[in-house]
Amino acid sequence: MSDGQGNPLPSSERSRPAGGSGGRGRQSQGQHDGRSPRDRGGKPQRDAGLARNARPVQYGTIANLKEGFGFIQPMHMSGESIGEPLGDHVFFHFSSLASRDPPRRGDEVSFESDIDQRTGRQAARKVDVVPQGTIPRPPPPQEVEAKAAIEREPRGRNAEGQLVLLSRDGTRSAVRLPFEQREVERGVTLQSGDIVGCLLVGAEGRQKVRRVALVERGGGLPVERGLVVTVKDRYGFIRSEAFAGELFFHFSELPRGADVAPGACVEFRRSTDARSNKEAAVGICLLPKGAVQLEDIGDETFEGVVTRAVTPQAFSDGSAPRLLTRGEKVALGGMVKLVREGEDAAGSGDGG
Repeated sequence: MSDGQGNPLPSSERSRPAGGSGGRGRQSQGQHDGRSPRDRGGKPQRDAGLARNARPVQYGTIANLKEGFGFIQPMHMSGESIGEPLGDHVFFHFSSLASRDPPRRGDEVSFESDIDQRTGRQAARKVDVVPQGTIPRPPPPQEVEAKAAIEREPRGRNAEGQLVLLSRDGTRSAVRLPFEQREVERGVTLQSGDIVGCLLVGAEGRQKVRRVALVERGGGLPVERGLVVTVKDRYGFIRSEAFAGELFFHFSELPRGADVAPGACVEFRRSTDARSNKEAAVGICLLPKGAVQLEDIGDETFEGVVTRAVTPQAFSDGSAPRLLTRGEKVALGGMVKLVREGEDAAGSGDGG
């Protein structure tokens, strides 16, 4: 190397970089020149936008993986919720991985969480795969057997119903829980008012209803009393003590081996038949004769005169035996005129 005039330069001069003495013309190693990694020809550093303050190490599982990035589900590491999900998924970029080997979905990882200064969102850095079992498993859920009354039956295969838990004495509690049709025993169609047994899974306040089984049809409904007024082949009708009209019942709701006839006193519950969507009597129990009075009968006695006799032909139409309605009594029954004290019953004449 020469000085431009053909004279060789000293070795000390030849070793200097062009542009100044002592190497000042070249950027020293490790010194930032104000350019971004992309401008200098290197790969962008994804963690460069995250705050560099030390953050506590968290643990979670890989919930989802995409092309070059993924999401972590943080997990509780202690307390009552140990081993359960903690908050929302946290984003991470593959450049934040501590290892070159990409993680797999379900892997347990440790990481630090910070706010990405560019996006303003939470992101994970220093993501490292840890041995399976590092995250503790949650304890097995509590399981409690319970009785409940159906308040709203599920209508459809994927529908949801609602039940109210019963106390030990059978009264309704304030706890109402949803349940799914798939948890109901196969072949059973539940109705409002049914008593069921079920399994409550999970901690109180977060319980799920499982294995719903019918215990008593309509057992959670108010009890009514009435008289059997009509009996057919396998069904009949009851007149309620408290409500007007007649209520259908099927013999399957009677006690096993029971035989009923018009005039029988019964106790029952009113429910809606799932097939006909009409009200029907369920859970029928027989009561002693005279236990039900549809009309008030006093102890005072009177004297009177029959003004219209009952004609047997009026009831020989071949229909099944039954009790008459009030209108039928007026139209077809006999009539008696009361005799006041001091009047002559024989001379009282006809009347209504």
